[in-house]
Amino acid sequence: MRAVLENRSVTDEVLRTVFAEVASLLNSRPLTNVQTDPSEPEPLTPYHFILGTPHPHRAPDTEEAFDGLTRRKWKQAQFIVDQYWRRWMKEYLPTLIERKKWERTVRPIRVGDVVMIMDENSRRGDWLIGNVTKVLPGSDGVVRAATVKTERSELTRPVVKLCFISGSRE
Repeated sequence: MRAVLENRSVTDEVLRTVFAEVASLLNSRPLTNVQTDPSEPEPLTPYHFILGTPHPHRAPDTEEAFDGLTRRKWKQAQFIVDQYWRRWMKEYLPTLIERKKWERTVRPIRVGDVVMIMDENSRRGDWLIGNVTKVLPGSDGVVRAATVKTERSELTRPVVKLCFISGSRE
């Protein structure tokens, strides 16, 4: 929080709002596979264990009518939470990717693996997860990119932007 707030001074009300938003973001992240078929069961999230139901976090799309001071504080809190989301996607999520290039060989991503797609431009609270449908090796034969089918679309991304979630790790 110190890194996100920098030298800004915020009120207790703004800080409580930021903590509630960040907790909601973290508790809405999927813990199990996200299926591409809508008829399949939804993925488990920490909210399933906390509340007994899913509580998907979404950033507010519209601003309700606020008086001047409250509106300013709300915007300040939303700005801080957006900064936190960007840092999470840029700094933490890449640490989940195994990179043992020089220590030992690691099995490359394969068709059928479930991966989380790192996308710094995704909306706050959107966890892009999908199944690898095609791998694209480079000229050296090493898998450099993959096509991933998500719930909404099919994307081609470099493997350095894919975080392995599950599959057979032989």
